[in-house]
Amino acid sequence: NLIKNNIITINGSSSAGIVLAGSNETTAASSNVLLNNRVDLLAPSNRAIDFTFHQFDESVDGNASNNNFTNLRINIYAINGTYFRTNNGSTNNTFYNLTIGSLNGSLNFLQDINLEFDSEISTRELVVSFNRSFINSTDIGQFNKSARIILYNLTGLSNPGIRVAYNDSDFEVCPPPGCNTLDYNPTSGTFTFNVSHFTTYSIQETNTAPQITFLSQTPDTLTSRNLYAEHLVINYSFVDTNLNASTVELFFKVNSTEGIDG
Repeated sequence: NLIKNNIITINGSSSAGIVLAGSNETTAASSNVLLNNRVDLLAPSNRAIDFTFHQFDESVDGNASNNNFTNLRINIYAINGTYFRTNNGSTNNTFYNLTIGSLNGSLNFLQDINLEFDSEISTRELVVSFNRSFINSTDIGQFNKSARIILYNLTGLSNPGIRVAYNDSDFEVCPPPGCNTLDYNPTSGTFTFNVSHFTTYSIQETNTAPQITFLSQTPDTLTSRNLYAEHLVINYSFVDTNLNASTVELFFKVNSTEGIDG
């Protein structure tokens, strides 16, 4: 079966967007191709994809195996929701070019994802909130893939940079090849970047080192063989986090026996 080009909106409760299930406990819904579909969850406590319902009796688990989803997008606009629910009888369901979206951004997985066995993947394990993308790669290791992340509403940054938190709280600079900036639009506030694996990512203003200009005595004149120079004056400018520019002049006096005093 081919299921394609559908937009499914869920606005109730305890409902599912796409359900694949066999006609009995031992028969699986299999070998279906789902192409270019989108599921929007507008209310909490709903599911986008469900492999657990029996076709005729919801109290009995259904099964789904060997189904291919290509270009599926799941948008969760509610506080909580479930992306996928599957069970032990469901195997080898593969998602190609999967995108997860919210009001704050999106995750587009650059590698295939295979869902097997008993799992329920919700906004507790995978979420795009304001200036934060998070996947609990310990609990849902099948989603620890390379991805393209787009974060919205980050307007007015002058020098934004990607930050990563391996413990989900302490952020640090994420350099290439783990993180690569693709684009930033300061007007729309859209920041696009790639990551090689998953934990927690955010965007923060990057502070650059001050540019130093030597006014007298160049660094070359203050070598270990030439410590008799009397003065070293350094002039530098900087911009703080509130974008206030300042200029500071530092004056050092060289003591031939004790070194440089600032």
